Amino acid sequence: LIEMGDKEIKNIGLKKKSLSGIFKTGFIPVETVIGSFGNIWPLFHYIKYKKNFEESEEKPNLLLRDNDKPTNEVLFNFFRPHLNVIKSTALNYKLNYLSELHRIPIGVGLPFKNNYYPWPFTINLMQQEMKNLERLNFNYFKLSDEDNKKGKEMLKKIGLPENAWYVTLHVRQGKGELVRNSDPLTTLKAVKEIISRGGYVFRVGDKSMTKLPKIKGLIDYPFSEQKSEFMDIFLAATCRFCIGTSSGYFPVPTYFGKPLLLINFLPSLVYFALDEKCMFLPKHLSYKNNEKIIPIQDILQLPLGWLIDDDQYEKKNIRIKDNDEDEIWIATKEMLDKLEGKKLNKEFIDKNLIFKNNLNKKYLEKYKLPLKAMSDISSAYLNKNLI
Repeated sequence: LIEMGDKEIKNIGLKKKSLSGIFKTGFIPVETVIGSFGNIWPLFHYIKYKKNFEESEEKPNLLLRDNDKPTNEVLFNFFRPHLNVIKSTALNYKLNYLSELHRIPIGVGLPFKNNYYPWPFTINLMQQEMKNLERLNFNYFKLSDEDNKKGKEMLKKIGLPENAWYVTLHVRQGKGELVRNSDPLTTLKAVKEIISRGGYVFRVGDKSMTKLPKIKGLIDYPFSEQKSEFMDIFLAATCRFCIGTSSGYFPVPTYFGKPLLLINFLPSLVYFALDEKCMFLPKHLSYKNNEKIIPIQDILQLPLGWLIDDDQYEKKNIRIKDNDEDEIWIATKEMLDKLEGKKLNKEFIDKNLIFKNNLNKKYLEKYKLPLKAMSDISSAYLNKNLI
């Protein structure tokens, strides 16, 4: 770990010999850690790739100014040991141009075996091959004993009994890219299902969100006294699974090996970043001119799968329909059954098998890319969109 202050700058100067090692490993874009919460997700998998496939101990550089603050300091501390952090405004001015020349391009894509793909594709290829590696040098972050103790004490203050299990819920209601927003009230039926099975639900986010009605077993955490950067991460790291939407929070549980149920989700290519433990429920798409439903196989291909903002869908004359409360409830029941080891409906299993085989075949034929569909799609979606 390199943490350089002004005194160290005077000592090392800007000699080429001192900096050759720094430029060799490249620079992580600063917005990865100080921008939107979800920007750090590709970095997690970049670290996985370097450690497991290149078996490299070299650390990429992160150039920060003195007043730069990570989006979440607690989360950043898990990444810190894997980076050379150069925090100095003075050195930032001197190295900024060169750091841009040696910038590691992880914004929209990630490297994999001398190729460069959209990062959901790279994550998928990595997940396939990591199963065949004899050992993993890095897989997930782990909470320390101290963090576990601190988090459990906070849960007691909230009123959870010891050994209680819970699900985190995050529903985006942000500004811009409204196509990624959802109505949190449509999740209440699913919330009650979780509670009826003995679990609790932590709705996470911030105070700008719509308050949820008081339900025993539901903790509207953003409005509680326990809201903090630490608890944001602790809840993600210790939940049974996370119900997420198209926001920056849903990747956080995956850093700790927790599964996801993604609902009302766009862009749909993120599906390929999910593994077998997860469940996917995208929004419904149809063409405005003829009301024709766009089948799941087409939604999960380029270019439709990588559309992210309102204008892009408008230009393609596509209507977007959110999942209703029953669809979200069904998906939640299937996710719970799956994690509880209950026998899943034969129709659910058969339709997912058909869907996955067809999708794998299309990608291999059309793009010569051996992607593997891993996550199940909820029957609430397949029953309407599988063609």
